[in-house]
This record gives sequence, structure tokens and C-alpha cells, in this order.
Amino acid sequence: MISEMSPPGMYIGPDGQPYMAQNLRHPSYPGGPMGYPNQFGQQAYPGAPMPYMPPSQNNSAMFTRNLIGSLTVNASKLEDPEKKPGFWFVLQDLSVRTEGFFRLKMNFIDVGDGAMLNKGRAPVLAWTFSDKFQVYSAKKFPGVIESTPLSKCFAAQGIKIPIRKDTKEKDEDED
Repeated sequence: MISEMSPPGMYIGPDGQPYMAQNLRHPSYPGGPMGYPNQFGQQAYPGAPMPYMPPSQNNSAMFTRNLIGSLTVNASKLEDPEKKPGFWFVLQDLSVRTEGFFRLKMNFIDVGDGAMLNKGRAPVLAWTFSDKFQVYSAKKFPGVIESTPLSKCFAAQGIKIPIRKDTKEKDEDED
């Protein structure tokens, strides 16, 4: 399961909905409701607008998921551009609806054990955070960047990810 890392005091719940954490503490979770301290420091400047839906006065409010696409992925055994083998988790169909800066928290869970199936819970074996990334509105989007050598390498091995043709290749094709 993946959840995104948001500005301090704002969290994304298991249902994908943002909420403000105010005085939420539990002895089992010393770092707050997410269970870990914010190792990256302050994520927003004081007074920054927080992209969240304020609590509704009635329970009929509709919520919108912030993460769209596949939230889980299986490992793929692939080689990197230096032909070094490894297991990679490629999230090729994941997008964020809200403009801003984010980090993703990724959990590694073994669901292969038959004893865990259909129980609704599995132990988290490891977790990590992504680097900080920026999500743009359609108006502010600067354009698609060139595909990385790693992306091209994975696409050549059968991973379904969009690869942008190099401008040099386009120029040679037009001649």
C-alpha cells in the first residue's frame, strides 16, 4: 500500500482522504498517527495553503481520492542499464490530483503467505520514502521531460511505460 507524505499536521488516511492531525497521539505511535517522525523536516512554509477538504458539518459530503491509479504493484525482475539484475517495483499508472509538493511512503508487504490471505492485514517488512516531487496544475505544467536511461531500459524489457522519443532521433527520421 502506498500513502503520500504531506505537509506537517496533514495526513492521508488509509482511504486516500486527507485529514488534519490535531492532538492525535497514541502510545503505540510516538511519531503521531502515521507512526514515524518526519525525517525530512518541515514540508511547507508557515501559512502555506493546505490542499485538504475541510471537515463537513454533515456526513453527506463527497470526498475525492488524491492518488489515482494502481496503488499496489508486484516486483519485476529486471536489469538496470549496467546489466545488473534486481527486483523493481514500477508504478506506471499512478497520478496525484492535487497540486503541490509530495513524497510517497512505500511499504513492502509479503502477501504470498497463504496464512495471510483474506485476513485484511499483513506485516510490513520494510518501508521507505520517495524523493520529494512536484505536482503541477494543467496551466503550470512545464512539459514532459526526456525519458531516463532506466525508463528506456525497463521498457525494452517489456514494462509498459510511456517512453518519449529523443529529439535527436526525430531529427534524423525527418532527414
